[in-house]
Amino acid sequence: MLENLAVRIWENTPKLSIVFWLATALGYLIGVMAIVSFLSSDYSHLDAIGAVGERAAFHLSVVRLIFVSIILVVFPILLFTSLRRLFYFMVGITAWVVIIYIDDVLVLYEIMQRPQSAMVSIVCHPKAIC
Repeated sequence: MLENLAVRIWENTPKLSIVFWLATALGYLIGVMAIVSFLSSDYSHLDAIGAVGERAAFHLSVVRLIFVSIILVVFPILLFTSLRRLFYFMVGITAWVVIIYIDDVLVLYEIMQRPQSAMVSIVCHPKAIC
């Protein structure tokens, strides 16, 4: 029964191009690098400084990290099960990313302080290009 289900799922999935898989791999690479850079940075100085803006940016980053982790898990599940739900999921992710970008540029640009590490610079560099 499980074998038949696996065959049925595989046969009903669309045949995706190499460009799609490369873009997906790049997206996962950037997402995993963002998670690693966030988890490997030292944020212990936030309590000592008492800066409200840096603390708010830290908590905002925690919320975004949770969303990115959920997206990285849910995307392949929807890709191989329901393309219609994947479409709506991608529309929601796109809207969320646009809102985050507007919030970062217009509201939090002066407040956000990022740690000076190589991993953070690599993750934040593609954002500057866009």
